[in-house]
Amino acid sequence: NATSSCWSTFGLPAEIIDETTNAFKIIDGFASCKVCFTTFGFRSDSNGTGTKNLTDHNCSKKDSNQPTLHEAIEEKVVSDSHRTELVDSIAN
Repeated sequence: NATSSCWSTFGLPAEIIDETTNAFKIIDGFASCKVCFTTFGFRSDSNGTGTKNLTDHNCSKKDSNQPTLHEAIEEKVVSDSHRTELVDSIAN
């Protein structure tokens, strides 16, 4: 199977099923733009929509200064760890 170039821009959306462990489950049948979060129906079998609607997506936020999903998550993780470090240093 060939891999479409659209997967550098799209990912599979997921729902958190356990917040304490951050366990998640991928939502079957959909793909979401990592930049603008637009979600499309997607099926990889021969009866599905394939990647045509994904490759045709013109992301309105792609060229803006808006951070990508991965950048936003990375920023939050760094911020949370830094905050924890500060709280620990103040408490001790």
